[in-house]
Amino acid sequence: MTLLAPAQRPPGDPSLIFEAPGLSGKPALHALIAGVSEYANLPGPGEHGTPAGAGLGMKRLSSTSLTAYLILDWLVKAAGAQCLHLPLGTVRLLLSPTAKEVAATAAPSAHGTIGLPSMTQLQVPRCDQDNLCAAAEAWRRSARVHRDGATFFYFSGHGIQRTRNDQLLLLDTFGAGGALSKHSVDVSSLRNGMAPYGNNDGRGDPAAVRPDIARTQFYFVDACRSAPSRMLSYEDSRPGAVWDVEYADMTDDRRAPVFYAAIPAGLAQALTDRQSLFSMALLRCLSGQAAYPPDQSADDRRSTNWHISSFSLNAGLPARLKEVNAAHGGNQIGLADGFTEDAVLCYVKEWPLVPFQLVIDPESALAGTRVHLQGQSGRNLGLEREFRSPVDPYPFTISLEAGYYKFSATLDNPAPPLRDCPAELYLVDPLRSRTWKATMSHGR
Repeated sequence: MTLLAPAQRPPGDPSLIFEAPGLSGKPALHALIAGVSEYANLPGPGEHGTPAGAGLGMKRLSSTSLTAYLILDWLVKAAGAQCLHLPLGTVRLLLSPTAKEVAATAAPSAHGTIGLPSMTQLQVPRCDQDNLCAAAEAWRRSARVHRDGATFFYFSGHGIQRTRNDQLLLLDTFGAGGALSKHSVDVSSLRNGMAPYGNNDGRGDPAAVRPDIARTQFYFVDACRSAPSRMLSYEDSRPGAVWDVEYADMTDDRRAPVFYAAIPAGLAQALTDRQSLFSMALLRCLSGQAAYPPDQSADDRRSTNWHISSFSLNAGLPARLKEVNAAHGGNQIGLADGFTEDAVLCYVKEWPLVPFQLVIDPESALAGTRVHLQGQSGRNLGLEREFRSPVDPYPFTISLEAGYYKFSATLDNPAPPLRDCPAELYLVDPLRSRTWKATMSHGR
């Protein structure tokens, strides 16, 4: 797929970097991705203060625009490999990057994004209030043509909350002075403005009518949800409006989950000059580490393909976040909300590879035990491996293609209280336990 060069974009829609030909009026996925790192009115590393303390003690970020860029890279690659559940219809992008982030994307091989233009080449608008409002309105127009379509929203940057159930996304002019929440948008109002609306009483804006808006919508909010004490001292602090949200006059039958990087009052963490921990976990999930197995009762690609859905992401993200936290010393805890029915986002081209461990209980039996595995399904059929200590490092570790396996363990010299562990059929699945335990003693 080819992205639109700046000169090819509609004059009133400069954030539009991709539009598929031939999909007008057909079900498609429409994406809006935004990343803010370079908060011009916030202090950078080693600097202090903002005008009248308007920045709530926050500082510029180093990796959130790069995070958004990497999410774009995944989306483009998934579309090119025909792994999305729906064809990619449009992509809109807003970035407020640091100079380091811009420079990093000029050498895309360092980030695994070969083929994606650099930020300099993309030349997309900054993520300020006017640009976000314009991009969101255009995104909504694209999404309202077919109820069987889908949307994808990803924001990475600063965020705060006023109450437990809301979150404000801070745009790149935050800290300029005036009302603290002036340069922000509310996640709930953004989502509510994407609900179906018919203007059934004829008193609303005819241009906002959207009875056939896409009923499948994915929202990813990669930002803090902390509640600064100064915010709590204000009686009413209203964010800037992306659009007017009408009273509901149609049944809101969307499948529109929201995946938050942080729990209420929590922080979103990132690796300096690299990317956020939440995005690392999410990209692991999207690569197959949160996939559901083929569903033979389905009447689409789910019947033969491992697939990523809203439910599978909800099941897989916590585990993948734990892995990322362990690898990078993080403490990221996410939260998901707004679930109704399951909705498929994409498919996995190859069967997922699952890091797997085989352990022995009790460990005192390790020296005289052999662990066997045999593939029992699909491309694993006929695969055989044997592990024993000290030839193989313990715990025994292997990457297995998802599917059914038969595991067993035998003793070289069985004697009470130890015994062989009989064969067990086990489904190796990205969302199941990744450890099989051989119980080698009676009474356990």
